[in-house]
Amino acid sequence: MRWQNPSIWQQMAELLFLFAGMPLLFFFKIIDIPFIPMLCFFALLANGLLRHDRRFRYDDLWKTNTKRTVYLSILLIFIPIAVGMSLLAYRIDPYYFFFLPKSHPLLWVLVLIFYPLISVLPQGLVYRALFFRRYGKLFGSQWGTILASAFFFSLGHILFRNWIAVALSFAGGLLFAYRYYKNNSLVPSLFEHILYGWWLFTCGLGIFFFHGDFH
Repeated sequence: MRWQNPSIWQQMAELLFLFAGMPLLFFFKIIDIPFIPMLCFFALLANGLLRHDRRFRYDDLWKTNTKRTVYLSILLIFIPIAVGMSLLAYRIDPYYFFFLPKSHPLLWVLVLIFYPLISVLPQGLVYRALFFRRYGKLFGSQWGTILASAFFFSLGHILFRNWIAVALSFAGGLLFAYRYYKNNSLVPSLFEHILYGWWLFTCGLGIFFFHGDFH
């Protein structure tokens, strides 16, 4: 099948279109449709392609036998970074510090519930699972793939039109891609992504990852 035996030129064309072209089309509003449904569509497509790739061990994506020490290390790294995120949120704009839980608790709860399903899971499938499997060989090494995954992950956040979202996404993208590579499973990476996303919307940095108006 052509999907399973692509040429390097086909891979490069796909990569540039999906991970650079699509964000730019959204950024310049050439495509003016809701982003989340589009992300979910591509995630479903990625999931289907991976599931039917005979050379890919699809079940490994969801394996849950990761050592407890992995999750402990995730939490130990998360705690100081969460403190730093909180300080950054307060320094940027004290008005929005813990704004959602204080002023819009229902919206905050809805974000906590739906964010993992409509954002974290699709991004994990597209930017980690599919990216590593489909395009990893283009970057020469696992570290090259991790850096590329983080770069394109941050590029995907240019639609929020602020450098903070792009910078934070690059840092997070490095962490999540490394976690995926290290454990050969999406589960620890998704868990880590959810933690940071929840805290981002809790401490006040969520204003940089939101299209609407919190007021």
